[in-house]
Amino acid sequence: MSLKKKSYQYFKSTELFQPGNMAYVEHEYEEVIDGNKQGALAGYFVDYTDIATKHRQICDYLRMPQEQPMHVSQDGAVLIDYYRRYGHLSAKIGLLTDNRKAPPMPTVSGELSGAFAGQHTTMDADKWHDVLSKQYCASIGYEISHMQYDEQQWLQDVIESTSIVVSEEELLEGFSDIARASKLERFLGIKFVGQKRFSLEGCEALIPCIEQLIKESVKLDYDDVVIGMPHRGRINTLVNVMGLSISELVDQFEGLNHLEETSGDVKYHLGHSADRSYGSKDYHVALAYNPSHLEAINSVVMGNIRARIDQGLTTPMGIIVHGDSSVAGQGVVMEGLALSQVAGYKVGGMVHIVANNQVGFTTLPKDARSSTYCTDIAKMISAPVFHVHADDLEAVLYCAKIAALYRDQFKKDVFIDLIGFRRHGHNEADEPRATQPLMYSIIDKHPGALSVVKETLIQKGINEDSLTALEKEVDLKLKEGSQLISCKSEMNSTRKEAWSSLNGKDWRSKYNMSLSMKDLQGIACDIVKYPSDFNLQKQVANVMNARKEMSQGEKELNWGMAELMAYQSLVNLGFSVRLIGQDAIRGTFSHRHASLYDQVNGKRHQLIDNIDDAQFYNYNSILSEYAALGYEYGYAETNPNSLVVFEAQFGDFINGAQIIIDQFISSGYQKWKRMCGLVLLLPHGYEGQGPEHSSARLERFLQLFAQDNMQICIPSTPAQIYHILMRQMLRKYRRPLVIFSPKSLLRHPSAISSIEDISKNVFQVILDDPSSDKKATRVVICSGKVFYDLDQYRVQMKSENTAIIRLEQIAPFPKEELKKILSKYKNIKDLIWCQEEPHNQGAWVCISSSLQECAPKGIHIRSVTRNEAAAPAVGYVSKHREQQAELVKRIFEEEGK
Repeated sequence: MSLKKKSYQYFKSTELFQPGNMAYVEHEYEEVIDGNKQGALAGYFVDYTDIATKHRQICDYLRMPQEQPMHVSQDGAVLIDYYRRYGHLSAKIGLLTDNRKAPPMPTVSGELSGAFAGQHTTMDADKWHDVLSKQYCASIGYEISHMQYDEQQWLQDVIESTSIVVSEEELLEGFSDIARASKLERFLGIKFVGQKRFSLEGCEALIPCIEQLIKESVKLDYDDVVIGMPHRGRINTLVNVMGLSISELVDQFEGLNHLEETSGDVKYHLGHSADRSYGSKDYHVALAYNPSHLEAINSVVMGNIRARIDQGLTTPMGIIVHGDSSVAGQGVVMEGLALSQVAGYKVGGMVHIVANNQVGFTTLPKDARSSTYCTDIAKMISAPVFHVHADDLEAVLYCAKIAALYRDQFKKDVFIDLIGFRRHGHNEADEPRATQPLMYSIIDKHPGALSVVKETLIQKGINEDSLTALEKEVDLKLKEGSQLISCKSEMNSTRKEAWSSLNGKDWRSKYNMSLSMKDLQGIACDIVKYPSDFNLQKQVANVMNARKEMSQGEKELNWGMAELMAYQSLVNLGFSVRLIGQDAIRGTFSHRHASLYDQVNGKRHQLIDNIDDAQFYNYNSILSEYAALGYEYGYAETNPNSLVVFEAQFGDFINGAQIIIDQFISSGYQKWKRMCGLVLLLPHGYEGQGPEHSSARLERFLQLFAQDNMQICIPSTPAQIYHILMRQMLRKYRRPLVIFSPKSLLRHPSAISSIEDISKNVFQVILDDPSSDKKATRVVICSGKVFYDLDQYRVQMKSENTAIIRLEQIAPFPKEELKKILSKYKNIKDLIWCQEEPHNQGAWVCISSSLQECAPKGIHIRSVTRNEAAAPAVGYVSKHREQQAELVKRIFEEEGK
């Protein structure tokens, strides 16, 4: 059966129900099923005072005149709607007690009529209760009344119809999943007593739930599945969904699987990928590597899927597994859901499964959240939630089926709240009875999922011998150490092939610029073109007029022009570019204007041209750093041939994403050998804008730097920003690049470059002083904007004995290059490091030893900085100016001190 969007026809007409009670509004419609039109009846239940509002909403949705009359009745409809709305509060969905409380049920008696399962039906009240309670108060609690009307109606029809059933074959496959999950946990518990494995016991139904979701998605022609999940159940998933063999798993427990040249990670954080098949269809499935920070992986997986969508090589879908405490407690969950329908982040909906243990580490639900359900966060995007008892295999498989159908139909998120329990403590060495004695007195009496499911299936008429045979098959494979599921021996991932050619380990790797002066002039001319009838805003028109002069060689290039030239250059060379951030289209400081907006009709014109499959994707992000940066990391680690740039509105805002920086960007390669070429643009510089808008906290990134895990750069000219972006893609080397980008330099009259500057060079990790004759006795080393302040003061003071060298790449520290440049200065008496940041912040603390190592013999390098401070900068403009003037003055007045 194919469920398609219904074509609604008209409301039945009769008089309104009298005020003071609940009212039921009915309408008829035609439903298209497999190309055939069928008449049906549906309705909705509202308080009388809401009837007029609801009627207007429905008429607007159906594009019908609001004069269309309504039929309102009080009958079986009242009872039907009560169960649809509140049945989940009485559903038998868990072993343990909860805080649900259903409102009083309507009092009805006698023969009642109402619309149910698409038909107008008349039954005795007791019969209605029996039918409705079986549908809405059994092992599944459907929470859908908060949804949009059409989606709610669609799900209501699916739930009440008999079109979706769980077959005996699917029950047997599900039982096999339960057997594998249960027996694996027992195997590990016996073989590795007391070792942490974050057992799935009590929620083993997670495995058949995931497997059924994948099967249903494969039937719908999805062939690329990405899963993100926390530590609980991960080992079981690695074996029973990803196909890791028992022998490989044992090696993990015994610490024998060392990743070459890396620190590695614990076994319950590891990812895996496999090629599998269902029926005649092949599919790829990947489990993302994940740190201990619960829910951090969510947006990473979303970015991973979006990269696959943009590449167009597969048809991907995603599954995220949550814990009950973390889904309710971690704010990044909300941020991730907020991404779900925004243009720059859409992935066609995610399926969320909550492995609901009904307890956190030692925390009960009443202390872990303020809402009835841990999944109430789903209501913020009107996502449906199916609460299901983990012991009812058929119900679990049914939820997986309708979740897959809903996601495919509406391309939106859907939640399955899989309610089980946790057999052991937070880990296997933990004693849970110390804090949950009553809970575990109940759990101790539970015979285990395998026994419960087996008994239930036997009662349904499934042959016991066939179930026992499946169990014995699992026992044999465990004994042999083989795979518990079948996977293809050869991986067929185009992404793996793409990454294998970019495994360079030397950041100094040579690369070919390949663009001539003529090419660059053509690019400059191309990115200033826009329709002749386009109505530009006044300031934007000035920007574009200046850029036209730059393209014709009448003006030097500024920062925004050079940056856009880099993006167009990469697209021309076949690399896609994804630039995203808060106000990234215009640029926080109005320097970029990568797109123009017509002031009359609002149309958008993108200045960067797409070339064949190479696309320029430019979006404004939601006001998020944590989830938004995780998304871009996931995108960048998936597609090595796309330049992925995340821009913070101000550099200090990135501290809202510190978990992504700590757990993925800085350590992903060392833990999991995951390469990533993500670029961060972090506006940085002291311009008197206060503590929060001065520093992107350079010192934090330098403290995280080791083993060439990142590149940290502070380019100071337009040519340098052009080349650093080009270098990031043209080298056979992929590591995250953190660029401390300027604010005032975006329009500084001295921060300019020519097209010729770009054509003759590549990125320079150090810029020597072009005005020095190498006879200087004072040499100042600095980075970024402060160079221009020092240079201006030097000119004013006519100081001919001072040379200023710019360190454009801070990490990896370019010792060879700096030693070579300093060796040219034979008369050094005073060697200085200058930074705008306070002494305890900025680069000095982290690079002082490297600087000293590069200094000529006998010369001790000193620092000139702001005084140590708790905040990054002062909040008063006058105080800032005093500090900046003093800082620059000290360079020239404290020689040798």
